[in-house]
Amino acid sequence: MIPITFILGAFAVGIVAVIMKSKAKDRQHQERMFLAEKGLPVPPELYEVSEEKKPSEFRGFRAVLMVLGCVTTLVGVSVMIALGVRDGMQDGINGVIPLLIGIGILVAERMINTLIVKPGREQ
Repeated sequence: MIPITFILGAFAVGIVAVIMKSKAKDRQHQERMFLAEKGLPVPPELYEVSEEKKPSEFRGFRAVLMVLGCVTTLVGVSVMIALGVRDGMQDGINGVIPLLIGIGILVAERMINTLIVKPGREQ
C-alpha cells in the first residue's frame, strides 16, 4: 500500500506543480493585458524572458549526480558481493541493477559536462 501511495503522490505533486505554473503565467498575462488596456507602461519584469543557464548554475546539480551515481554504484557492487558470498553468484547477479543505474547516473553527469558546460569555461 505504501509504494502505491508514494507513486500516486509523486504524480499528484507533478500535476499540481504544472497547474500552478500555468495559473501563474495566466495571472502574469492578465496583469500585462490590464496595464496595456489602461495605457500604462508595462514593467520589464512582467515579460518572461527565458535566459540560458550559465555553466556555473549546473555545478550543484552535477555534484548531486556524481554523489548519487557513486553511492548507487557502490550499493550495487556491495549487493553483488554480499549475495554472491552468501548465496552464490546466481543470486549475486541481482546487484547488477543498482550497479548499472549508478553507472547511468555517472554517464549522465559526464554528458552534462560535455554537452552543456563548454570545455574551457568550467570544469
